[in-house]
Amino acid sequence: MDSPNKSADAEIRRASAEGVAALDRAIAILDAFTTADRSLSLAEIAARTGLYKSTILRLANSLLRGQLLERLNDGRYRVGPAAFRLGALYQRSVVAVDILLPIMRD
Repeated sequence: MDSPNKSADAEIRRASAEGVAALDRAIAILDAFTTADRSLSLAEIAARTGLYKSTILRLANSLLRGQLLERLNDGRYRVGPAAFRLGALYQRSVVAVDILLPIMRD
């Protein structure tokens, strides 16, 4: 019989693995969008990700709350404003000189 600590450890590992999988699926939803897409339907996201629509809906709710995704009046989805903020943060954190100077030296 497992001790309570072993059972708790196993539960933590299982929950952790599920959490990582959920994050991977949420990232797959965001990655489904391309520069050619203004918006995507649930069916289009499902086709591009291979995820079940029920999974997409569940994860989309979290992405909507985080403003990484927006739901349009027609039910389609588009990338939300939080993605722009993250992109701007990334852009500011990458100094072109730090990248270009080593290349220019070579």
